[in-house]
Amino acid sequence: MHKVLHGALEHAVKERLISINPAKGVSIPQGEKRKIRPLTSEQAQLLLAITQGSTFEPIMVMALTAAMRQGEILSLHWEDINFEAGTIMYIVH
Repeated sequence: MHKVLHGALEHAVKERLISINPAKGVSIPQGEKRKIRPLTSEQAQLLLAITQGSTFEPIMVMALTAAMRQGEILSLHWEDINFEAGTIMYIVH
């Protein structure tokens, strides 16, 4: 949020709408770093079994087999998928 606000205020300074960027002097609190704990094979299999046949199944398969993140999966477009070749070309739209 700070980055977006800082950028917007910096633009306002350049446009001479304000004289200084008040976000420049703000110290950003550091978030707590959490250790990544990947699923075990058993947990992944259970997740796939639970979601089998649901609308979440393709999302879980993509996340687990292609190591895609939620945002990447949900932003896919049909033209990103080549069903004949069995490939996905993730393009930021």
